Amino acid sequence: MPKRTFFNVEIFADSFAIFSLDPGLLPKRHDFFPALGFCCILADMLKEGDAVPGSLTGLVVVQTPHGFLEKDETLENLFKKNTVLLYFYPKDMTPGCITEAVGFQAWLPEFKKLGVRVIGCSRDTVKSHCGFIEKKSLAFELISDTSGAITEAFGVWAEKSMYGKKFMGILRSSFLIEKGKVVKVYPKVSVKTHAEEVLEFLKNR
Repeated sequence: MPKRTFFNVEIFADSFAIFSLDPGLLPKRHDFFPALGFCCILADMLKEGDAVPGSLTGLVVVQTPHGFLEKDETLENLFKKNTVLLYFYPKDMTPGCITEAVGFQAWLPEFKKLGVRVIGCSRDTVKSHCGFIEKKSLAFELISDTSGAITEAFGVWAEKSMYGKKFMGILRSSFLIEKGKVVKVYPKVSVKTHAEEVLEFLKNR
């Protein structure tokens, strides 16, 4: 069982920054979007060195020259022979998620040169994913996790609070996976620069 960790989260639109509640690391709230919502989250997020729960399955959607291909895949098959950047996002066709996906698409040739497979994951349906892929011309795969098994196993499904209202949602986060193990975790993601951030790590490690 991964260690339970408390996070401080500042919400901006549908994006948010996550900081440890370690007193030495915790920023002052007024330094970050003081007029917007605030919440505390309890999450069992996978950490570096953890094995990916390979027996879980998800519906993987990708666009081909002949239309959309939908395949039920186990995480073991997806990750055992590939280096994968698996990124979790809240919802198709929302502003922050569009920005992040378009960023990965723009840098996709660089990821391919490095032998890294980019895969997005949310709880949206296959139909929603198909629309997202088509409208934004995405050439990478998206996983439809409507059962919630994958998001919960990675520890990215958590309670949030905004303007006094509580709700469950996906923490925008990413995991770099090699041979079935997590080698890098990105719990704090900027949608505008995340793709470049991951590439910089890959090129300099």
